[in-house]
Amino acid sequence: MSQTARSIIENLPIHWQANGENNGIPVRIWEGYGHEARVTFGFDRKWGAVVDHSGEIFPEDQEAEALGYAERKIRARLLSRLDAAERLREDLAPLVSI
Repeated sequence: MSQTARSIIENLPIHWQANGENNGIPVRIWEGYGHEARVTFGFDRKWGAVVDHSGEIFPEDQEAEALGYAERKIRARLLSRLDAAERLREDLAPLVSI
């Protein structure tokens, strides 16, 4: 199950939604599975990519890199939660028949 779930998360399609605009360019957001992400073009002419309140700034010509960063962070956070769930399952296994 773990490898199947891991593969699904690693290949999870991220569908960005436009939510208003900033500096004349649509703000992209994604929300799902308890996480939030936002990619926006700022007035400083840089891209900001934020996932769950932490992020990175990218130069004006690196829109794709900003989106890629956010998508990698989303998947990494989901994989971290999967790992935590697997550890919990292993810890509880002696107590219950799972």
